[in-house]
Amino acid sequence: MGEMVFGSNTILPQTWFVLAKSNQLKRGGVKRVQLLNQKISLFRTFSGNLVALKSRCPHLGADLSLGRVDGEAIICPFHNWKFDSSGHCMNANESSIDVKGIKTFSYPILENMGLIWVFNGPEPLFDPPEFCLDKSNSSKTLTVHGRIVKTHYNLLISNGLDITHWKYVHGMEFIKPPEIENVSEYHIRARFHFLIKPINIWNRIVCTLYGNRLFLDYNVYGGSVCLVKGIINNKSIDVLFSSSPLENGKSIARVSFIFKNLGFFQKTFKLYYFKFIKRFIMLKSVLHNDIKILSSIDYHPGFTHKDEGLIKVVKQVNNLPKHL
Repeated sequence: MGEMVFGSNTILPQTWFVLAKSNQLKRGGVKRVQLLNQKISLFRTFSGNLVALKSRCPHLGADLSLGRVDGEAIICPFHNWKFDSSGHCMNANESSIDVKGIKTFSYPILENMGLIWVFNGPEPLFDPPEFCLDKSNSSKTLTVHGRIVKTHYNLLISNGLDITHWKYVHGMEFIKPPEIENVSEYHIRARFHFLIKPINIWNRIVCTLYGNRLFLDYNVYGGSVCLVKGIINNKSIDVLFSSSPLENGKSIARVSFIFKNLGFFQKTFKLYYFKFIKRFIMLKSVLHNDIKILSSIDYHPGFTHKDEGLIKVVKQVNNLPKHL
């Protein structure tokens, strides 16, 4: 196992992070986001392309997110230096300045499922997960606004692979032993078959709305995102969990619900919000006590043989390259 990156508040691995929703950046818009101790300027060019640059201007360190978009570039607010989408300085607004070699870091960036994804490294090591959304425009992704929590992002994303806690925190009994595998060095997959016990009001509501048998296809990618495909009473519940680190051990947690095969009236009149409410109740049942407990953790693990899933994701994160 490499350097301890999992649970670190100072080291970031090279992986994908969801940093914003697509609709938060219109053409010509700029948004500053935080990734641990890194400040990143996201902007959308006039042609609609997304760009992510290190916010610090290499001249005197001004914040590029306070600047303005000009065509396919961004202009620093302090001395009008212009940077293209690759981070190279195009001109310094002074003919005597040689801008060759002047550059700020450019992050790989893409849009997927209505979200803006940034890779914390020079080149992506793997593709981010995605649902097979059809091309007929009958799918919709609805992302709950990011919530700041006093929990490390690795602990949030790996929580579902903590096999034992399902019984004691959530009242879910395994109908058969869980299956956990390393699909690749960046992807861990687990399959769970649960019997939901009515131990609290949320579980009782879920059992009433859906039934008491739940199957989860649980997929963790790079320690920062988790794609869950659930089936309960023959109904599918598809959710993407993503989290990105802030400073002082805090994180932003995001939950995205994916709705597929929506009819014309469902999309036109946003009837999928009724599905959203029911699924939010389902999620509330699952996450009822997790955040409170995770926020209290002083992470110095003493793993046992029962922690197979957690050990796998810790190894996954620790073996990722670090962003220098």
